[in-house]
Amino acid sequence: MLISRSMAFRFWAAALASVCTSGCIASSFPKTPAHGGPAWEEITTDHFIVDTDLEPSEAAQLVRDLENMRKVMVEVVFGGEREPKIKVRVLALRTDEFGHFSAEAVGFYLNRVLFQPILVTSPGGDWDTFTADIRKHELAHYVSSLFVDMELQPRWFAEGLASYLETVRYDEKTGTVEVGRHPPDYQYLKYAKPAFLDELWGWSRAEPYESMRARFYQSSWGILHYLFDERPDDLRDYERALANGDDPKKAWQQLFPDLDQHGLSEVLGKYLYRANFKVTKSTVRPAVFSMQRVPLSEADVLALRATLYMALQPKSRRSLEESRELARKNVAESLGYDPLNFWAHQVNYFYFDKLPDSAALARQVTARRRDNWLAWYWYADVLRTNKGPLDEQRSVLLKALELAPGNVMVLTDLAQVEGRAGNWPEALELSQKAIKAPPYLAESLVTYTAALSHAGKCDDALIVESKILQYFKEKIPPSVQQSLTENHDVCAALKPASR
Repeated sequence: MLISRSMAFRFWAAALASVCTSGCIASSFPKTPAHGGPAWEEITTDHFIVDTDLEPSEAAQLVRDLENMRKVMVEVVFGGEREPKIKVRVLALRTDEFGHFSAEAVGFYLNRVLFQPILVTSPGGDWDTFTADIRKHELAHYVSSLFVDMELQPRWFAEGLASYLETVRYDEKTGTVEVGRHPPDYQYLKYAKPAFLDELWGWSRAEPYESMRARFYQSSWGILHYLFDERPDDLRDYERALANGDDPKKAWQQLFPDLDQHGLSEVLGKYLYRANFKVTKSTVRPAVFSMQRVPLSEADVLALRATLYMALQPKSRRSLEESRELARKNVAESLGYDPLNFWAHQVNYFYFDKLPDSAALARQVTARRRDNWLAWYWYADVLRTNKGPLDEQRSVLLKALELAPGNVMVLTDLAQVEGRAGNWPEALELSQKAIKAPPYLAESLVTYTAALSHAGKCDDALIVESKILQYFKEKIPPSVQQSLTENHDVCAALKPASR
C-alpha cells in the first residue's frame, strides 16, 4: 500500500462533505439493547443494507419505500436501470435518537463511510412529509451517483438534481408517479433574483447548509428544472460529459454557450417568474425484491454508533477530539463483547488507520463476513502490514474482487501485490483497469506510474506523474515522492538497454 488508509480517508474528505442538511431534532443519549434500548436488525434487499432499530413493521415499510423510490427515480428520470457496484448502506434511526449524532438534520447521504456510500435517515412519516422529502433528496444523491459519480458533479448540479428529485410523488397502490411540482418553500424565487452562475461555480462541497445558502439550493433547483423542461437533450449530454470526467465549467460553456452569466440569469428569471413548470407523469410497477432480516448484536450496535460519531461529527456540536474519544470508547466496548466483530475493526481501520497484528484473528473475522468484499479487503491489508505471503494476499484480494467486480481500490491493491512479486505486466493490466473511468484515486495513479515505468513506458509514466503532481500540488506525501523517485531510477536504468 503506497498510501496509508488515514491518508486515503483524507483524499475522500471532500466526498464526505457532500452532505445535504436541513431541520433540527433534539434527542437524549440513545441506549443500546443491552442497556434497555430497542433491538436492532439488519435488512438486506436487492439494493440496500439497512441497519435499524425501528419497529419491524416500520422498518419493513421504510425498506419498501426506499426500493420503490429508487426504482421510480431510475426509470422515470434517468430512463433505465444502472446496477450499482455495491449496495448502499442505510442507517435508519428512531427520530428521538437522530439528534444525538447530528445537530442539524434529519437525513444525510455520505459518499464514502467505511469505504462505501451510506444514507443516514429517520422515518418521520410518509413520503409526503418534510422528513420524507429530505430522505428522497438524500436518496437522489445516491441514485444520481449511479450515472455520474458524486465527486464529478459540481455542487450546484448535485443539489439541483436532488432538489428536483425530492418532488417525486408515488402511489404504490396505483403505480402513478409525478415529478416536477414546484416546492412550496421555493415560491419566493419568482420575485427574487436567482444566484449568479459564478456564485454557483464557487459553491464548495465543504460549505455547510445555512440560510444564506438556501438561495443556492433554490437556484440550482430552478436550473435543473429548466433544463429538464426546455433542454433535456443538452442536459443528457452534460451528464455524459461529467461522467466522462470532463471539466464541468468547460463542458457547460461548450454545451450551453448562450447560458453564460448574463444569459442564464435572464432565461432563469423569466422561467421562474412564469412558473409554468412541467410535471412529468408516469406509471411504475412497485419494486419486486427479496428481503433478508437478521438481528444485530450489542457489539454490532456499538460499532455502528462509533461510525455515526465519526461520520456525522462535522454536523454535531462535538469537537473532533470528543467524537474520536466517543468512537474509540464504543469500538473498545464492541470488541469487549466480541473480539471478532468486523464493524468495530472496520471503524479502527477507516478512521484510525489501525489494524490488528494477527493474521489469524483477521482470518477468523473474515470467515464470519465471507460474503462482504470489505472484509476480504481489510484482511488483505492486515496481511500486507504483517508481511504475509504474497500468494495469500493475492488470493484474498481476488476474493474481494469476485464480490466487488471492478472495484478500483481492490484492483489497485492487487496491482501492488503483483508489482511486489515482480509481475509487472500483470500489475500494469490491473492498474489500467483501476483508472478505466473517472474519478481516479490518487493511489491508483501512483500505482499506474510504477507499472508503466517498470514496463519501460517511461514517457507515459511522466504524463501520469504530472497529473499526480497536479493533484497533490505542493504537498506530496513522502511515500508518493519515494515511489516517483524509484520510477525515475527504473527508467534511468532502462535507457542504456534501449539504445
